[in-house]
Amino acid sequence: MFFLVQRMDAKAFTTADHIDPAYGEEFRKAKNNGVEVIVYDVVMDLNKIILGKKIPLC
Repeated sequence: MFFLVQRMDAKAFTTADHIDPAYGEEFRKAKNNGVEVIVYDVVMDLNKIILGKKIPLC
């Protein structure tokens, strides 16, 4: 699973269980069953958006 966090100040990634607890539960099941989770942030300005650095999971 690939997540692109469209912020430049993100320090870590987690699901928003307070908004969608079922998604959070299924996400963790998938991860615990071997689904690779990759999270990156972006570097952006008015002209472009570039893939930034890898963000850790919480």
